[in-house]
Amino acid sequence: MISLFVDNLTTIDFSYLDPNEGLIGETYLVDVELGGAQDDQGMLLDFSRVKKLIKAICDETLDHSLVVPVKSANLSLTKKSGQVELQFDFEGELLKFKGPMQSVALLDTETITTESCRQFLEEQIREKLPENIVDLKITLRTETISGAFYRYSHGLKKHDGNCQRIAHGHRSRIEVYENGQRVEDAERLIANIWDARYIGSRVDLFKETIHGSTSYYQFSYKSGQGDFFLELSVDRCYLIDSDSTVESIAEYLQTKLLGIFDKSYRVKAFEGLAKGAVFHN
Repeated sequence: MISLFVDNLTTIDFSYLDPNEGLIGETYLVDVELGGAQDDQGMLLDFSRVKKLIKAICDETLDHSLVVPVKSANLSLTKKSGQVELQFDFEGELLKFKGPMQSVALLDTETITTESCRQFLEEQIREKLPENIVDLKITLRTETISGAFYRYSHGLKKHDGNCQRIAHGHRSRIEVYENGQRVEDAERLIANIWDARYIGSRVDLFKETIHGSTSYYQFSYKSGQGDFFLELSVDRCYLIDSDSTVESIAEYLQTKLLGIFDKSYRVKAFEGLAKGAVFHN
């Protein structure tokens, strides 16, 4: 049997519900291997078709979605009129979400892991492969990052595409330079503050409330895809005055978060894999 492979076919940026940390941003690279019988042209499948098909499935399912473990005992979920409403309890806290059905990916599992995401994607892709393809192997992997990184979630209500979804995220490296040299202490500071945080815009902050002894932020906005709502504890959030675009994030990190050091830092903020923004004085 002959196989075709495509490494780094696409990336998937999303957030998921975790029983220990709540809302986590993640980025996967997708590798694919397909096996089967060659056609009368000696081909298994056209490479361009492979890439378009599988990328489209990734984009339509996990990418820029809130990925939800529907078998979790921590979860209560209802679906009505194209909307999803859920509550997720973890570590004595709660998270509430409301949004269009298209903004979530519901996985038939107790916990969201690399393996559960891989199995889900394989099932989705197998349904749309031609008959001569009899073997499929999907590999999901995170970027190898030697330095500091953080896993954040956010939503960009003004965006025309799926970035408008209120709870999607990224695994992002951070690089800080002074006079051309990396400043690893500053990088670690940023990662420690922003890892597993929701980067929220103050203009989207709808209400502050208290459940038990824990304070919560409620974020709400209307975008092109519909109405969105997210509630999570204050300690899991970080508020900025602007929209949480990567351009604004790079500027904020350089001027505000690292501004206390009165240094001419050059901040390179990544948004997932191999893309982002740079800000410097």
